[in-house]
Amino acid sequence: VITALRMLYADAELGPIIEGDRFYPQAAVQSRVIQLNILEKPRAAVDVQRYSTLVLAAFSQRRKTLLNSLTNSSQFGAKVEVEALLRSSG
Repeated sequence: VITALRMLYADAELGPIIEGDRFYPQAAVQSRVIQLNILEKPRAAVDVQRYSTLVLAAFSQRRKTLLNSLTNSSQFGAKVEVEALLRSSG
């Protein structure tokens, strides 16, 4: 979800690795900084509220198809309507 939303507004680059001993309490793993480079304008001209709702609904249920996830969200209509929408989007 975060990646799909981030892609609209920013490019991401891997930053430095931070060793676990730099944290308190000390972590047993390394961490990595991710640098976000904000775009001057969004990557696509979309209704941000609708896009966010779509992304959250699409990933809200584990092991479900996109069709079932969107239908179960009650934000996009009946299964037949969602299926038609998905087919028309390619």
